[in-house]
Amino acid sequence: MSKRRVTILLLLAAVGALLFSLSLEGFAILNTEAGQGFTAGDLKVAGYTNISNMAEEVSAALDPPYAASEISIVPYPVVAGVPTQVCVEITNPTPSAVEVQVQFAWANFGIGIPFTPINGIRPVQLPPNSTVKECLHWIPPVSGQVCLQVVLDLEGYEPIIAQRNLDVNEPLRPGVTHPLSFPVGNPLAQGTNINLNLVPHITGWGLELSPDTLLDVAPGETRQVTLSVTPPTGVPLPEDGKVIVDVEAYAGDQLIGGFRKVFRPPVPLHVSPDPPYAEREISIYPYPARMGIPAEVCVELRNPGAVPQEVVVQFAWANFGIGIPFTPIDGAVPVYLPPNSVVVECIHWIPPVSGHVCLEVTLEMEGYLPQKSQRNLEVDEPLQPGVEDKLTFQVGNPSAKTSDINLQIAPLIPGWYFELDPQLLESVAPGEIREVDLYVAPPQGIPLPADGTTVVDVEAYIGEDLIGGFRKVFRPPVPLHTAPDPPYAEREISVSPYPVKVGYPVEVCVELRNQTSNSQDVDVQFAWANFGIGIPFTPIDGTRPVHLPPHSLVTECIHWVPPVNGHLCLQVTISMEGYQDQKSQRNLDVDEPLQPGIQDQMTYPVGNPLDHVVDIELGLVPRLPGWEIELQPDVLLDVLPGETRNVTLMVRPPGGTLILPFGTAIVDVEAYAEGNLIGGLRKTFHFLISEIYLPLTLVSTE
Repeated sequence: MSKRRVTILLLLAAVGALLFSLSLEGFAILNTEAGQGFTAGDLKVAGYTNISNMAEEVSAALDPPYAASEISIVPYPVVAGVPTQVCVEITNPTPSAVEVQVQFAWANFGIGIPFTPINGIRPVQLPPNSTVKECLHWIPPVSGQVCLQVVLDLEGYEPIIAQRNLDVNEPLRPGVTHPLSFPVGNPLAQGTNINLNLVPHITGWGLELSPDTLLDVAPGETRQVTLSVTPPTGVPLPEDGKVIVDVEAYAGDQLIGGFRKVFRPPVPLHVSPDPPYAEREISIYPYPARMGIPAEVCVELRNPGAVPQEVVVQFAWANFGIGIPFTPIDGAVPVYLPPNSVVVECIHWIPPVSGHVCLEVTLEMEGYLPQKSQRNLEVDEPLQPGVEDKLTFQVGNPSAKTSDINLQIAPLIPGWYFELDPQLLESVAPGEIREVDLYVAPPQGIPLPADGTTVVDVEAYIGEDLIGGFRKVFRPPVPLHTAPDPPYAEREISVSPYPVKVGYPVEVCVELRNQTSNSQDVDVQFAWANFGIGIPFTPIDGTRPVHLPPHSLVTECIHWVPPVNGHLCLQVTISMEGYQDQKSQRNLDVDEPLQPGIQDQMTYPVGNPLDHVVDIELGLVPRLPGWEIELQPDVLLDVLPGETRNVTLMVRPPGGTLILPFGTAIVDVEAYAEGNLIGGLRKTFHFLISEIYLPLTLVSTE
């Protein structure tokens, strides 16, 4: 895998004083509204002194403005009503702090289609020498492919516009022509002729546009164009993510938009924008691994198409490091994916080592190249402000010839000290392994970040080929959150019996893990709230001091007499000196017995926990294919602080026999205000017990 990094510096002052820049491999050299943009004369590229002589090389390295790689969207293609994360990366490599304004927007897939803003303008602080990823969650009103746009404003300067407009989801077959019909609109204020061009990125493929000229297109008018793509016969289909062709539209000499067609297999494994060594679709619990202690290893697979798919999955592990050989975990696992489904495939594995490991998943489909994904995280040493931490890790040469290995650091948090020693490993033989030290020091006088903050990526290259890497993630000595659980359905919290009955004692517990070699002391606060989203919590008694020996698992429990019947939400807060407080919640709907083909509905309150009026958008995250799920209403407008409104969730299981483990997640309901998660709940499967006649108390293990 080849990787190329270019930093574009915008010269924002006439005297040449560099105030601000963006790490945007082509971030918006297009402004279709103003009909203007930056030119090569406005750019400086790190490492070059004479940009005019480098314009051609720089242009070749940049993304086109309609396929800017600094914009990411997960999942994609989008699904109507399913919360979707949209992000943009912005870099300020100067010694001065800068504030910019960011506006996200979306449009239906096509070219020259008007955009609709997503929430409002978001101020973004860029510390000196920093890279900031600004994200929001959006509930798409449509399914399929869309175009995302980011507009960046800095006071006194023209807006900068970038777009990400990708066609990715149709499964292509050798020798079969695939037609894609898309709209082309005129975004200008006057009528114009529109000419469409193809920019091929792959040889031997049949590519055709019909028509390729649109005459006398009125302002705002759209017309349909068809792109036909035919992969060659007798040639293997390319690897996931291969760019096939760019389609560009011009009014005269002015680019008014375009899109990029990218090859993706029917079940894509990689989740953009994760690097291939830190993929979010893989999870392991508990982590770091403990020798002899069973761990659950899972991979999330998505079939975005209307045709069911069958794949084979192979899990593997390696010792922590880069370029270290993998060992398969058991054998290959066949997985069936219904149409438009998300399937989580898990195995249980007993690690033969303790500490950090690298997990790998290989996915195979007939007719497509194998796909590989890895999760290689370093998380467990407690970092202290101003104290240098040393991590020694192994780097191997996985290639077939003796090579130099160059290591690079990609800092992902501003103000921290990072150093690699050595940074270059010369003449490494095939299979040879050497040791490298990573030094990390958080700055003094600045609070440590939140749990899960990405600190730095370490990558290793042979020439321009990435051979591997790992991601260092900040975690406090006693992390509360358990990946991949959402923050409102954390497995480390339990209550028994559940649902609760007023006046009947219940046991509420939380599991705490000390993953360090030192003893740790924390304070724990339990709290409860009425079932719903955005409902205020009431503490249960006071805080409880808890002592955790080195490398220990401690379950802290209380007995509580609930003042309500039925469902409720439980919250745990842990406090540690020098670290941010951590909160975890368990908010489950489990008690109504669901029957095949029969609709069940439940009404619950959604509140505004913020201190100002907001619109609240609700999204659904289906966890089981084939279930009919609906939410009414899905948007709450102008909700006052502390106000609650009722929402109804309707669930209809498929016909036939329901054979599911107790506690299987059916759907998550998430609420967002201003693009930020304010809460959620999980609906889980509950046994139908009407045919059980013996006296029975059903105790939930939730």
